[in-house]
Amino acid sequence: MSSIPNLEKLKLVHCEGISNFKFRVPKLESLSIIIGFNPDVESRWLAPHLETIKVLCLDLDSMSWENVEVASFPTAINLQVIKLDSINFANEKQVMGVLKLLQKSPNLCELHITAIFLDDDIQDDDIQDDDIQYDDIQDVLLLLKDPDSCIVQDLKMLKTIKIRLSTISTVHMLFVKMLLSKSPTLENVVFLEKYSRHRQYNDVTKFQRELLCYPRASPKAQIVW
Repeated sequence: MSSIPNLEKLKLVHCEGISNFKFRVPKLESLSIIIGFNPDVESRWLAPHLETIKVLCLDLDSMSWENVEVASFPTAINLQVIKLDSINFANEKQVMGVLKLLQKSPNLCELHITAIFLDDDIQDDDIQDDDIQYDDIQDVLLLLKDPDSCIVQDLKMLKTIKIRLSTISTVHMLFVKMLLSKSPTLENVVFLEKYSRHRQYNDVTKFQRELLCYPRASPKAQIVW
C-alpha cells in the first residue's frame, strides 16, 4: 500500500483499474472520481477514505454497487459536501447505495445531484429495451414512498440541495419529497435546469405547484428555480 502523507485533494478522471490501487492518504480532504460509462470502481474502495474527506464528488456511472454492503462503511464524520453525478433512479442498488451514503454522513451540509434521463411512465412496448430496468423502477418507487425506510435518522446539518434534472418523473418527485421531509435545517433547494417534456409532468408550472405543497421538516426551506 502506497502512502501519500500530505495530499489533500485528489481527482481521478478516466483512470482504469483504480480499485486495485491501494493507498493511504491521512490528510485527504477532497476526493473526485470520474471514470466514464463503464463501472470500474467498486464502491467499497471508498471506505478507507470516508473518515477523513470533507468533499466527495462521484460519477455514479463509474461505480459498481454490486454485492456491496454500504452499511459496513465507516461514518463519514467530516464529510460536508457530496456531489453525485449520473444518478440512475432506475437502478435500485445504486439508489440504495446513495441513500446509505447519505445516512453515513451525519454532518453533510451540501448535496448536489445530477440525474440521468429517466421516463418512469413506461409502456409495455418499452420493456423490451435493455436500457430500461422496469422492475427496478417499481422497487425504487415503493422504497421512496416511505421516507423512514430510506433514511432512518434525519439529515440534521443539510442546508443546501442542488438538483439538475433533464426530465421530471414520479421517482424524482418522490426523492425530492423524501429529502424535504428528512432535512430539518434545510434552507435552499435549487433546481438548475429547464425540464424537457415528460408524459406525466410536461407542465413545469404543475410540477412547481405540487412541489411547493410537499411537507417540509424545515420551516426555512425555500425552493428556487
